[in-house]
Amino acid sequence: MRLIDEAARLMGMGPGPWPEPAEQALREAVALAEAPPFHSLTRPCAFSFQGEALLVDGVPVPGRGLARHLAGCRQGVLIGGTLGVQGDLLLKRQSLAGLTQGAAAQAALSARLEWELDRLCQSLTPPAPGLSLTSRFSPGYGDLPLSFQPFLMERLEMGRLGVRLTSGLMMAPSKSVTAVAGWHCGPPSSRRKCAACPNLACPYRDEEADHEIS
Repeated sequence: MRLIDEAARLMGMGPGPWPEPAEQALREAVALAEAPPFHSLTRPCAFSFQGEALLVDGVPVPGRGLARHLAGCRQGVLIGGTLGVQGDLLLKRQSLAGLTQGAAAQAALSARLEWELDRLCQSLTPPAPGLSLTSRFSPGYGDLPLSFQPFLMERLEMGRLGVRLTSGLMMAPSKSVTAVAGWHCGPPSSRRKCAACPNLACPYRDEEADHEIS
């Protein structure tokens, strides 16, 4: 999927063609979103279970969603990425330019961050032959609460990338992500975030092509 299509989806727009002002704002935002440098960290981790509770490196994980997502996995990777303060400065500048420009920049930067994280995951080397990586699972998704965020931040040492947590457990800079993925037997997981969505009528649901920046 092209980044402009993903940005449009995040703005709540359907697939194109779009009205000329909206398309112009999207294309400008996607071009600008290429500028902030992407920085990332990864760290291997181990999974175990106590009853139905998942433990990551011996630490219990709240909720059951991540445990279901990582069913059958015993090894995994913690992932962190950010577009840094440059991403936030771009977002602020575009927001001051107008409501449409701000919304387009918000969506384009989010799409760019996800695209970079996808590329990062594709570059990781399995710890053993025959293993493939599941899709990412982040605090705030499903029933995994933001209270799990400090553990990931500490384990990944996200402070090295200039990322911190606010008092509300939100990440700053805002275009930053932490996530967990697992190594499982078999082919690479086709489970994307949209695949778990109950909206079967979503026009983007079956679009699995690689991202393009255009």
